Amino acid sequence: MPLIKIHTSKAADDGAFTTVMKKLSGALAEITGKPEEVIMVTLSQGPVVMAGEIV
Repeated sequence: MPLIKIHTSKAADDGAFTTVMKKLSGALAEITGKPEEVIMVTLSQGPVVMAGEIV
């Protein structure tokens, strides 16, 4: 099963995350030629350390 996993430091409401996840699901299905029923998408938010700084 194709999986796309994204972690971001950008805060967003659940509605925005849902919209992005649905778009990613459709795009990954198109790219892989697989039906959307077998596509998995995860999107999480939290702090990230980059160059020793929390961003």
